[in-house]
Amino acid sequence: MGRGTVPLRSGKYRKLSLYLVNPSQLSPFTMESDKPEVPKKTLNIELLLGLSATFLSVAALIVSIFQTRIAREQQHATVWPYVQLTSDHLDNNLILLLKNNGIGPALIKKVEFGYRGKSDASHINLLNEIENAQASQDSVRKAGRFWNDIRPGDVVKAGDEIELYKVLKNNYLANFMSDVIADSTFRFRITYSDVYGNCWLLDHGKVTQLNDCPD
Repeated sequence: MGRGTVPLRSGKYRKLSLYLVNPSQLSPFTMESDKPEVPKKTLNIELLLGLSATFLSVAALIVSIFQTRIAREQQHATVWPYVQLTSDHLDNNLILLLKNNGIGPALIKKVEFGYRGKSDASHINLLNEIENAQASQDSVRKAGRFWNDIRPGDVVKAGDEIELYKVLKNNYLANFMSDVIADSTFRFRITYSDVYGNCWLLDHGKVTQLNDCPD
């Protein structure tokens, strides 16, 4: 606090008192504009757009993978081979047929025939051995017999059939070989594939898809 004098018109002086006020003693009320502003949360548009673009890219990738898989399965289905072994015994005739009832070619990978503990990669050798060992040789000599071999690397087109073995006009041999083929020990195993490398095994009339294809 300080003191001073102010001259009056009459020439006399009046004493004035000046007071210094501590700022801490001022009124606590302040204007609204003096209050500190609370920062507002803002939405980052660029971040949102980036996340949206990433999500759409991942979704498009997943859709593309599924579409590729479906297209591949459809392509494989259009070349699916289905090989079967059948025998036709009518009167004095017998035919052993290998048929491809699928819609694509069958690539033969491996062939194996067996009968009563014996096995051979050639049905011609095996059936000849059976005939020579067990059948009447007189009937065998008189029979009209025809053979077609099947080996790895052969291709059976869709709808085609191969006459592996045929007996014509010989009742005895036709009945004999029909019994051999119907025997539970007679085994015909063939591994085949489609053009894409998918493999199946035909064994005792049952076809099973394989995980791995033989070389």
